[in-house]
Amino acid sequence: MKLPNVKEMIMKIVMKWLTVPITFLVIALTGAAINLPQQFIKTKDKHDIVISFGLNAVYLGLYSGVIAGIMVDKLSNLISFLIAAVLALISYIPLAFIADLEGTPVDLAILGLFFLAGLSGSIGVITSVVSLAKNFDAGQASLLLVAIAVTYWKLASGMDSALHTGFMKDATPQVYFIVVGCIVFIALLVAAFAMTKVELGAILDTLSKEADSTGIFIYVIVTSLLLVTFFIFADVLDMGIVASSIFLFFLFVNLLILGLAIFLIYKMIKSGKGMSPTGALGGVGKKPDELTTGQMCGKK
Repeated sequence: MKLPNVKEMIMKIVMKWLTVPITFLVIALTGAAINLPQQFIKTKDKHDIVISFGLNAVYLGLYSGVIAGIMVDKLSNLISFLIAAVLALISYIPLAFIADLEGTPVDLAILGLFFLAGLSGSIGVITSVVSLAKNFDAGQASLLLVAIAVTYWKLASGMDSALHTGFMKDATPQVYFIVVGCIVFIALLVAAFAMTKVELGAILDTLSKEADSTGIFIYVIVTSLLLVTFFIFADVLDMGIVASSIFLFFLFVNLLILGLAIFLIYKMIKSGKGMSPTGALGGVGKKPDELTTGQMCGKK
């Protein structure tokens, strides 16, 4: 059996594992849309409708799984992420220019932008999670990674609040909308070109699975440490700048874990482990047929 080029194998492993930290990043950033209505609390006299229904508008977009699911099922990752990026840009940025305006039409426009921001997050989250599951063959490994991703989803609102308190305490809502909108847009743009379904091939797929358990176990440990330390500094000690710095540090650590997983597989490739007929390759079976998102959800 002809073995693929080592550099080609490493590049495929990089693209596979890159979906993990990017998924966590996309979820952490887009989930922060929940905090959008809080930026209007200081102007409650101007935007009473926004204060009353803002969170519902964001939730309506974030949990529009039918809309996002159809897009993810019918469109490529690239197109889905680009749509999410554009929606983020056209929802966050206009908020900066109409936040000081008054009137019922303005409030309704703000609610519409909240919905678009939530929908952007919904498309980004579902696309990244589906990509993650497909690259790890929708097996036990992908389930564990999705469970970790849910943790980042739950932390998103607290992370955004900590960043705001720590680094943007004196920033106006207008500055907040522009900065956050640009960050979310860039993250989704990166995901559009970096997250793709990677076909490893029989040999590399076997080697990768041997390293998956180690890499995922480290992700579990790191995420547990993040939960504990973030809770202590954000909720107990109310130290926003420290809590936000910790969150950013752990996002960086996710990239280091990516490097470790690649290193482990590289060592296997160099040593020839699992690449001989008597090695792990001998146990390679037929990969399951790839399913669409609709088929995963029981659609015939």
